[in-house]
Amino acid sequence: NGLLVLALISNFMSGCAREETSSGWKLWYASPAEQWTEALPVGNGSLGAMVFGGVAEERLQLNEDTMWAGSPVDRDKEGAWKFLDKARELSFAGKFLEAEQIMHEKFQSERWIRSYQTLGDLRVRFPEHKNPEAYRRELDLNQAIARVSYTQGDTLFTREVFSSAPGHVLVVRLESSKPGELNCVVKLDRPEQYETTVENQILVMRGRVRQGEDPGEPAIDQSPRVGVGLNDDSRRHFLGVRYEARLEPRMEGGKIQFVDNHFEVSDADSVTLLLTASTDYGGLAPDETCVRRLAALSGTSYSDLKQAHLEEYQSLFDRVDLELGTKSPSELPTDLRLRSVQEGSPD
Repeated sequence: NGLLVLALISNFMSGCAREETSSGWKLWYASPAEQWTEALPVGNGSLGAMVFGGVAEERLQLNEDTMWAGSPVDRDKEGAWKFLDKARELSFAGKFLEAEQIMHEKFQSERWIRSYQTLGDLRVRFPEHKNPEAYRRELDLNQAIARVSYTQGDTLFTREVFSSAPGHVLVVRLESSKPGELNCVVKLDRPEQYETTVENQILVMRGRVRQGEDPGEPAIDQSPRVGVGLNDDSRRHFLGVRYEARLEPRMEGGKIQFVDNHFEVSDADSVTLLLTASTDYGGLAPDETCVRRLAALSGTSYSDLKQAHLEEYQSLFDRVDLELGTKSPSELPTDLRLRSVQEGSPD
């Protein structure tokens, strides 16, 4: 989740200050993110999300750290070792271009560079939410939890999102201040190569990552992964890992209806969404991995999931405390503080 780390550092450097409250370090904004770089990151080292905080539709762009478009391949170039001494001599003599040319010609294999790809998007649509008041979205760095809150009419709606390392799941908590006021539609998708189905009241998205276009490929390729050499069938050069994501909803009040490739929540008090994902990178069986992870959390409450997440995360985060001078105006949204700094005001 290097992208999540970079986004977190970028947001942090854009104006986060230590608040003199128990809530700790917070980035907060008075409007939803309009683009990816404005979304707030959560992650556990292998599974992460960028939280946009939309009102009519919440989008969580998902990352799983082995979503790779490549395949196993032997990239060693036979006889390369014979040219190593010459490349070293040239390098030590300051002839770096000549040394680099040898490395390119004699050591590097002729193969396309494969890409890391998005797992996809978790989308939660709220058809009745259009003109919110008191909107706030934040990333609490003390807790590694992204939050969204706003009022619609006389009802307060809140969301919490975190990625649990102990549980190997992304957790999304949706709540309404009034019983029976939570209505939403939940789906999983990605730009290409996916199929979303319902299995035993679990939303399942699966497919196979590819890079480039091959009109001979089926939409969903479930054939086994094999070693790929430079002279193998060129069709296989387009295929990467097989993947699977599973989303389990847990209701408190209300009812749920599964329809084709999504589900609809009606008149609920709150909903907890548990998402886990895996690929066959390294020989794993993604379906078995996902099923096992969700089964291990059977009977675990949201409060227990959150507490385990906080204990694990804070055991690392709380080791260091950084003070950067006097208190800054944390009552202002982070983007406005950044704009003020750009205009010459101290922060």
